[in-house]
Amino acid sequence: MSHARADLVDVFARLLAGVVASPAVLRSETALAALLRVDPRRLQELRRAGLVTPARPGRGYLYRPGDIRDTSVMLALLRLGATLSELEVFFDAGRRPCPGCLGEQGRAACTPAVCCAGFLERLSRRMEDEITRLEALDALVLDHAAEIGLALAVPTERPREGRPCARTPRPASEARGEGATDSVIRFQKSAGHMDLS
Repeated sequence: MSHARADLVDVFARLLAGVVASPAVLRSETALAALLRVDPRRLQELRRAGLVTPARPGRGYLYRPGDIRDTSVMLALLRLGATLSELEVFFDAGRRPCPGCLGEQGRAACTPAVCCAGFLERLSRRMEDEITRLEALDALVLDHAAEIGLALAVPTERPREGRPCARTPRPASEARGEGATDSVIRFQKSAGHMDLS
């Protein structure tokens, strides 16, 4: 069983935070990009992938309220870690059975909501795997820094969205088990670089 694309988008529109539902019709990708606060090239990628199909009267594109909502849903899913190719496969209505239909519960139990929840669950598992990988990398960096005599800041907690990663300086003596002090590296997540001081 495959689900209609509109049903899947509708479920995501209700589930995901920040989905824009505009009653207006927008006559350009630039106007839609401004409304959704994205680069217009991102909208072109969605359109080229066939994930959004605005009308094309003449040279520009006409985004109706349903197109705006669809675009907003696709962007929300991309922000959650989905790739364009995953979205293409997931929303390829009528050609493939959804993953829920192939699962343990079978076709009878699969609804658009179950299908969407399964997709979000797969994204969540992938994010958890990536977090685990990054935590292992962080531990490796801390171990290596201790071996070469640098004292690194130790994370006090996971950063919240939009905030720099807070780290508490750790004395070099603690890192090496000696009494000397060395430079402390402060990682700033928001700036995307290391600051040696």
